[in-house]
Amino acid sequence: KGVEVTMASFLSSKQQQEYKGVFRLFDKTNKGYITEQDLKNGMIALRLHPNDAQIKSMIKEADVTGSGNVDLQEFISCLTRKLGKMDGETEIRKAFNTFDRQDRGFVQVDDLRRSLTTLGDKMTDKEVRTVIS
Repeated sequence: KGVEVTMASFLSSKQQQEYKGVFRLFDKTNKGYITEQDLKNGMIALRLHPNDAQIKSMIKEADVTGSGNVDLQEFISCLTRKLGKMDGETEIRKAFNTFDRQDRGFVQVDDLRRSLTTLGDKMTDKEVRTVIS
């Protein structure tokens, strides 16, 4: 019903907090989004020196809304995709794709709820609410 579950939804609370901390390192003024200049400054602080074209490319890749900036959810989604290439990517993708049968990159909450309460080790409604909240 309009609510989507993304790959980022499968992160633990600890992982989400870590990603938020990294986001805040780039968003020094607490605007709630990262600009090209924020990204460049952060990368330089990390002793990385990307050129302007690389910065634009990074922003474009993460900015799914087309705002020209990267908000927290976009940042987490992008990091999840990038870091998902490390250990566990196959398992996470398999689990996610079990619910994303139309290969849209997201799962409708109602579809996820239906699957979790009717397939395999069936979950209770309370357990499902915990998973999707």
